Amino acid sequence: MGPRVRIAATALAATASAALLATGAFDGSGATASAHEDRGETATGDGATPLFTFKFHVHRDSAGRPSGYFTAAGVGATGALIAPQGPVTCVEFDGNKVGFLYPLEDKTRPALLRDSGTAIMITAQDNGDGRLDSMGFLGPLPTSAFPGCKPNVTTMPVTSGNIDIH
Repeated sequence: MGPRVRIAATALAATASAALLATGAFDGSGATASAHEDRGETATGDGATPLFTFKFHVHRDSAGRPSGYFTAAGVGATGALIAPQGPVTCVEFDGNKVGFLYPLEDKTRPALLRDSGTAIMITAQDNGDGRLDSMGFLGPLPTSAFPGCKPNVTTMPVTSGNIDIH
């Protein structure tokens, strides 16, 4: 390979590397990523209120598609009797609040709640560091009773744990 060919090959490699870095397709670690990586909005929570313990991770991608899962259990002895859970089917964000809807799955207790077409609407509020977060819920009700999942009121303090919305 002559000097001109080496110079041309080096210039081509440098141009290709610059193009990859400029589009975000190369992150410098040796891995490539999509130039249009979806960031969307995400909320996570893990903690307890005076009535129940909870854990959730919900996401709405930049195209508006919801994903995630919610689990809860009654506090103390009621935890063996009450444990709603299910996949998230609707997510809406409004500042430091998130509203989401989940239909009740077969693993939900008590069994009478496991009626197909029954859902619970959760609203979670991230009040920032050093302040108690809060939650609220509606249901269980027929899924058709919820016209959407816009965040609602949050009257229950999260007494332990954290809600993070970003």
